[in-house]
Amino acid sequence: MKKSKFTDAQKAFIVKQGNEDTASESWQFNPSEPILLVLSDEPSMFRRIALSSLDLSGQTYVERLTSSSLTGVHLAVAAELGITVRTKSYFFTSTKILTVKDGLPSLPDIPYYLHRSVQNVRQECIDVFEIIESQAAELS
Repeated sequence: MKKSKFTDAQKAFIVKQGNEDTASESWQFNPSEPILLVLSDEPSMFRRIALSSLDLSGQTYVERLTSSSLTGVHLAVAAELGITVRTKSYFFTSTKILTVKDGLPSLPDIPYYLHRSVQNVRQECIDVFEIIESQAAELS
């Protein structure tokens, strides 16, 4: 367990989850057409990852829909308005996970951290912290 950059907090690395392009189940990549994107508005780490990876790869794209909510992104992808970048755990099980095999650029992994106070902490908080930490270790 490391001391966090946050004052009087304890930090634990939880899990590094793959960052994936996701689309509706029926989505098919056509390299001759721009990719239609569904994005969160700024500030969004996933938005920056999507746009940067496509810019670096030279793939053309159109920002078809920008939503201020994650629910809007989720529903727009389900309605086949475009694709987005999120972690796998965010979408329905019927969502298609896209990879470089689908013609899209590779994406970085996303690390998750858990923080908690180290001052005046109730035992229940310590117990929950340790349970999450141990469960995450099994996923890694």
